[in-house]
Amino acid sequence: MGITHRPLCPEDLEELKSLHEEWFPVRYSKAFYESVVHGVVLGSDAPLFSLVAVDDHQNDDDGTVTSAAESMDTSGQIDTTSPEIRPLPRANIIGAVIAQIMEAATCGDVDLAPDEYKVLYILTLGTASRYRRQGVAKTLVQRCISYAQSVHDCAAVYLHVITYNTAAISFYKDNGFQCLREIADYYLIDQMKYNCYLYIHYTEKKPPKRFLWFSYFFRPVINMMNYAFALFPEAAHREAYSCDTDALGDSEDPSMPPLIEQL
Repeated sequence: MGITHRPLCPEDLEELKSLHEEWFPVRYSKAFYESVVHGVVLGSDAPLFSLVAVDDHQNDDDGTVTSAAESMDTSGQIDTTSPEIRPLPRANIIGAVIAQIMEAATCGDVDLAPDEYKVLYILTLGTASRYRRQGVAKTLVQRCISYAQSVHDCAAVYLHVITYNTAAISFYKDNGFQCLREIADYYLIDQMKYNCYLYIHYTEKKPPKRFLWFSYFFRPVINMMNYAFALFPEAAHREAYSCDTDALGDSEDPSMPPLIEQL
């Protein structure tokens, strides 16, 4: 097995759609997938960060194995004109992550970083079932962290995870994320409300210590506010959309925020 990494491209649209439908209990619009594979937020020209893990070696119909690396020309580009090279099958993508750089002041989640900083929000992260617990998701998350560190004034990588997903919670803890708080009624799945945890990983460009002390002392107040929001359906609904979920497009379940489930 030879695993390489690359950004999403337009040719990945159907494969990405199939994988997301396999991984997550929500159906996103075709417009969402079209924007993602072109590297932009739906309805804008704001860039998205995407990375897929690819198993280069695939079994052909005749039982032989073709490697994408073997089909590159001297310039490093894949030679798609070679008669011996056929398009790689759907199973080629074994993991994917999609994330967005956002201004801390406007991302909708408070208590992340001072307003002058940016944050990288992980929208979706998934791994094909046969490749789970083999380090695929770990590498994708590490690449996200490295990307955030390369962005000027990006203070953190963060995400939401449903509270019952203990495997994902352990995964993020093992990769240096810390739980900032619990958000009540963040997910609505099959008419049932579920809480989520907000996990964050600070980059080397950490916020000033005075902000972290402020965060520590005022976090209980923020948690109480989140609880108060949950008492009012309209407010809880707005909370579920707090992180620019317009980037996901219209889904068949419009109350569904971004999901980070299959690792």
